[in-house]
Amino acid sequence: MRSIGSALNLLLVSPLYFVWTVVALDLAQTPCTTLVQGKFFGYFSSFAVFPLNSSLCSWIIQNPDPRRYTLYMKILKPAGVCDHQHIRTYQFDSFLESTRTYLGMESFDDVLKLCDGSTRFAFLQSNKQFLQMKQTAPPGVDTWPMRWKPTKAQERDFSVEYLVVGNRNPSKAACQMLCKWLDACLAISSSSHPCGIMQTPCSCSGGEVLDQASEVLGFTRKKEDCYKDGIYLENCVSSPKDTNGAEFLGDPAAEEWSPWSVCSTTCGEGWQTRTRFCVSSSYSTQCSGPLREQRQCNNSAVCPVHGTWDEWSPWSLCSSTCGRGYRDRTRTCKPPQFGGNPCEGPEKQTKFCNIALCPGHSVDGNWNEWSSWSSCSASCSNGTQQRTRECNGPSYGGAECQGHWVETRDCFLRQCPVDGKWQAWGVWGSCTATCGGGTQRRDRVCYGPFFGGETCQGPKEEYKQCNDRKCPEPHEICDEESLGSVVWKETPAGDAAAVRCPRNATGLILRRCILDEEGIAYWEPPTYIKCVSIDYRNIQMMTREHLSKAQRGLMGDGLSDVLQNLVEISQDGTSYSGDLLSTMDVLRNMTEIFRRAYHSPTSGDVQNFVQILSNLLSEENREKWEEAQLIGPNAKELFRLVEDFIDVIGFRMKDFRDSYQVTDNLVLGIHKLPANAATDITFPMKGWRGMVDWAKNSEDKVTVSKSILSSGLSVSDDSSVFVVGTVLYRNVGNILSLQRNSTVLNSKVISVTVKPFPRSLLTPLEIEFSHLYNGTTNQTCILWDENDGASASACPRPAPGPGAAAERSRSTPPGPSVCVTGSPPSPS
Repeated sequence: MRSIGSALNLLLVSPLYFVWTVVALDLAQTPCTTLVQGKFFGYFSSFAVFPLNSSLCSWIIQNPDPRRYTLYMKILKPAGVCDHQHIRTYQFDSFLESTRTYLGMESFDDVLKLCDGSTRFAFLQSNKQFLQMKQTAPPGVDTWPMRWKPTKAQERDFSVEYLVVGNRNPSKAACQMLCKWLDACLAISSSSHPCGIMQTPCSCSGGEVLDQASEVLGFTRKKEDCYKDGIYLENCVSSPKDTNGAEFLGDPAAEEWSPWSVCSTTCGEGWQTRTRFCVSSSYSTQCSGPLREQRQCNNSAVCPVHGTWDEWSPWSLCSSTCGRGYRDRTRTCKPPQFGGNPCEGPEKQTKFCNIALCPGHSVDGNWNEWSSWSSCSASCSNGTQQRTRECNGPSYGGAECQGHWVETRDCFLRQCPVDGKWQAWGVWGSCTATCGGGTQRRDRVCYGPFFGGETCQGPKEEYKQCNDRKCPEPHEICDEESLGSVVWKETPAGDAAAVRCPRNATGLILRRCILDEEGIAYWEPPTYIKCVSIDYRNIQMMTREHLSKAQRGLMGDGLSDVLQNLVEISQDGTSYSGDLLSTMDVLRNMTEIFRRAYHSPTSGDVQNFVQILSNLLSEENREKWEEAQLIGPNAKELFRLVEDFIDVIGFRMKDFRDSYQVTDNLVLGIHKLPANAATDITFPMKGWRGMVDWAKNSEDKVTVSKSILSSGLSVSDDSSVFVVGTVLYRNVGNILSLQRNSTVLNSKVISVTVKPFPRSLLTPLEIEFSHLYNGTTNQTCILWDENDGASASACPRPAPGPGAAAERSRSTPPGPSVCVTGSPPSPS
């Protein structure tokens, strides 16, 4: 915001210099707002306040105290004619920023009529605290600033003088200036252009005012000697007589008189003059007598008498008792005679009166015109524009302005430039050499640029060294070989060759070329770990689809059908070791699905899940398991899968209590017991319907004491429950690697899972197994711990029956406790 400290110090209006400030006023000032404070007289040009390339600028002057001072203004209008009146003039008491409301606002547009070129000057009088000239956008005009009709910028300019005069004891200098303005204002007033100065605290006399007004309006002042009774006489001359009427005396012995001059006037009484010179010598006497003579002369023509004005009549009463009205006064012209000039000047003068709102009549607030739209908030892409409007506040209990003072709209100037962006590198291409050093190349693509953005920086291609190992000797390369319908291409030792699986499967058959002890390359048997039969692959993909839906919180059906299909497929056996890995992946995903709200497991799902495990552990899959364990699951992962399944069934299956599943290769029991009412659990359950022969040995027994479930718990905790799962495996020790050494395990394997883990184990589990081989007395018991692996130790106490082994757990391991019996360790 600009603040004018001193405009033109042309006039001293007060012996003291006052300074005042705006208190609690925020006019939403911008750098294009000029606020004048503390100045009693000043001048500005519209070019300085409202530049040609500006928009919505404003000029504000503050009256220090409207009770003590009155503000007057004189405007020299622009020489050109504008298209629209885009400079508005107001007076108001204050401005409320929160509601964008002007309190006590009144417009001076009909007083100034800035765009009316019929009068060059306009005057106004303001009695409120603020006077504002504001640049506004005319309705329906989107472009700004406005263009004026004249092509010359000077014809658009207008100038403003302002004067602050005290209502009591105004200064002489201020009154001199104000009287000139008043008389000029009245001189150009008419019914269509009343004078905007209604009253002044100064006494402005008639004669003086007339002279000053003439100077203000540019009239030429005539000689004082030709001004008589308020009339300027044409062709008049000053009296040739001296003020004392003395004659010019000289030598009487002068030359002859000159002829009489022409009469000084062409009409009425005039004068003629004649002169002579004194001619003398050093011997003669001094000349005596007058050197100049005058005489009256009469002209027969009658002098014209110009018209003269009578005195002004008193000002009439105001045309309105409230609101803005008019007062006028008139004067009569004495007509001219003998060809004189008519009276000059107006016969009637008009000025405004009672510039105030009528009390007792409410005036609702009304909005000013919307401002022009602001510039777009974004230089490119999507942005917003705003425009505002201000409320001329209500008076005498009127209603507030209704609606919003700000509006917003979207704008789009242009698309933002988008720099090019490298996409991810492609895969490395094949090496240019299989050994001895080669290069690989990969490429990347630049996406863009768009709309003038920068291109991608950096290389488009990238290279790296590859296959820098020494090229193998001929004896270090496996020769090409045909095995059945498959042709294995020549491959150096240490690499693996790959061919597509048969048509009933997906994936690759792998075959490694290795060196023997003498350094000669030979082919290993092919492996089918990566081959998965089509039926197993379809089941695997359907399960992953269900899992994806469950992870997204969806509900679904058909999962039980997937398990049933897998039971039927796995009963028919497996074709490849990859089928075993695919089935393990399906069971893991099923367990994850059971954890979620997607599907609530049923008793049929439990039976099918256990049956699939039994099918996997059939003797027919022994060789495939040996191959699958090269990269796939071992016994530890199988136990973890079963442990998670027991946990999910016990806590997620609706209204679950107990489950007992008997299959050809494993027996599973799951019990859900409250901690405060637990009973001892004995496994296997004797006399269970459908019990298989291999699990009917009366010497095999597992006992889980109820004290294990209640240890460390508060007696009052009635909500605590435990899930106990016991699994008896028939041949898992023969099929899966159970330990890190070469011990051959031919016995059954039992695992016990307790969820959640007890805080302590004061009472051990009791497990009794019958020995398998020929009554041997070398009994070995193995405790498997998934942290430390399996460990072999002598059984801690004799078995209750001959040929049995027993194990007492010392503590609860992080995973399941597993106890097995088997033959003595021997090399594999």
